[in-house]
Amino acid sequence: MIYSMTGYGASSSGNGKNKINAELKALNGKFFELKIRGLDINFNLSKTIKDYLFKNLNRGSVYLHLESSKISLQDNVSLNSVKFELLNDIVEQINKKYKKSLNLNHLLRINDFISISSEHDISDEIILNVVKKSCKNLIKMRKIEGESLKKDILSRIKYIDSILLIVKKTIKEDNRIRFQKYQKKIESIVNQKSFETIRLHQEVAILAEKSDVTEEIVRLTSHLKFFKSLFRQNQPVGRKLSFTLQEILREVNTLGSKASNEATTRNVIEIKEEIEKIKEQVLNIL
Repeated sequence: MIYSMTGYGASSSGNGKNKINAELKALNGKFFELKIRGLDINFNLSKTIKDYLFKNLNRGSVYLHLESSKISLQDNVSLNSVKFELLNDIVEQINKKYKKSLNLNHLLRINDFISISSEHDISDEIILNVVKKSCKNLIKMRKIEGESLKKDILSRIKYIDSILLIVKKTIKEDNRIRFQKYQKKIESIVNQKSFETIRLHQEVAILAEKSDVTEEIVRLTSHLKFFKSLFRQNQPVGRKLSFTLQEILREVNTLGSKASNEATTRNVIEIKEEIEKIKEQVLNIL
């Protein structure tokens, strides 16, 4: 099953002033990273939530926002002036010393300058349950998006297979043309009277063999087959897909460097264009 790395899930529990909302948002990320905002929760609950989300989401930058209807304007809202002034001084020093235009607004988004101290009597169990519900909804969205990604990628791989089939059919003719090309070049620079015909053919055959793309075609076909098989696995395969795609691109580049006619060159370019599109999609696969 293929899952997208991005997704959104929300859930709520309780009624009226005792209602609690949990919103989860997941973005692309090489590793698992969680940021919790909103409702103040104790360390143990925070760790429990993090462990649960890591186990179920595996990878990505995850943002959790907890909000209780019981929190009102009576909560103690304060500015962390010490932290703000310290960072402001650092920004000014960077701008002055390194001549870099660093915007404080960007840093304000990733630092907690405003503290909201609120008391609530919502149990840890209720908070954890609402987070779990949001997580399940996020996973559902990941699954839907993953199926769309899978469909798009496999359709592109199918197109690459069709192009590769055309290239395979031209290998024998390409080798014959390449052999004649090398033969004419060598005959133009050597004296045929002092150069044995058999030796000439041997040298031409060696050159033609070095430019043969049969091995690249075989390896490329094998990589594509393995790439497609990854979509049938019941575990995260994003990293495997990315690595296999690198191997596919390596063979395609070699194929392009050995191309001896315009048609093959055009086919290689078309394959590379599809691979670049697939790379963008694979980055979003868990």
